[in-house]
Amino acid sequence: MKTQLRVVVGVVLVSVIAWLVWPAGRADIPVVQPSAQRSAVQKTAAVPSSGLFASSQSLPYVPTSDWTQPAQRITALRNVLAGRRSLLDLRDEVRKSCQQGCENWPEGDLAALKPQEASLLRRALAEQPAIDQSVANLVQDARQPMSDRLARIIAARDAVAGREVTQVLYGEEQARLAFHAAAQDFITKQAASIPSEDRQRALDDLRRQHYGSYFDRLSAEEGPEQHLYWALAAAEAGLPAEKRTDVRLKMRTDYLGVKLAQQLAEQEADDARHLQQAQGYQTARTDLETEIRRRGNPDQDPVLATELQDRLGELRLKWFP
Repeated sequence: MKTQLRVVVGVVLVSVIAWLVWPAGRADIPVVQPSAQRSAVQKTAAVPSSGLFASSQSLPYVPTSDWTQPAQRITALRNVLAGRRSLLDLRDEVRKSCQQGCENWPEGDLAALKPQEASLLRRALAEQPAIDQSVANLVQDARQPMSDRLARIIAARDAVAGREVTQVLYGEEQARLAFHAAAQDFITKQAASIPSEDRQRALDDLRRQHYGSYFDRLSAEEGPEQHLYWALAAAEAGLPAEKRTDVRLKMRTDYLGVKLAQQLAEQEADDARHLQQAQGYQTARTDLETEIRRRGNPDQDPVLATELQDRLGELRLKWFP
């Protein structure tokens, strides 16, 4: 059970930590599948104003697909053109799930699209190596805000192939990381200064703003665990340490249910006890060694060495019963 709890927490932390160190090409964030689909909300379009990009609400978001079916693959390609999927993520997903007959995908399904649409997708895939190389050549300052580094990467991609191609290839990734950067900035700079009941609303507004036409997919991809991570970080901003435990338990209960929230609380308490034991033992050991060395050098005095080892054994039994 403890291992399962650590996995739940670990997935959330990895998801958030991954975006802090931007790789040269793509930045793949681990996906946490949602336990249930959320209802659709008002979307804010954030895709290029090109005729090739249809309205973000013109095609439904389908969370799971049978990629062996050509009709579903073609619909997914149209979602790419509508600014609701990214071609690279989709291509990897299709090739992994479909296997036979999809090794060279999407080439085989492009004939079902309009020539102009098929040409855009082919050009995007052809430009990908040069785009990724341009990002690899960037020299980034890790001390700069994530939003600034992301803006430089997007600018480098656009300079090679243009905004349409960049959006086709990396739209989801860029939207995901733009929200992460904005949410982190909000939590560190603004959350503590606004009423607690308004913080979740502010995070939701940031999701709609930065996810744009990818909102349904990316919000569902986060799942309750990642939604909890951001909500909890915002709720705890500026909160005294002694009040955080109750807030954490309440929010975990709301997002994850009573049972898992209690188990996580017990795990944290257990970890805190282990940490306190380790710190107490280390302090007592340092004090003991200082006392012994005032009387001589245990490395050269067998009597002192024996006393030191005996008393260290007593300390271990005291702090780690």
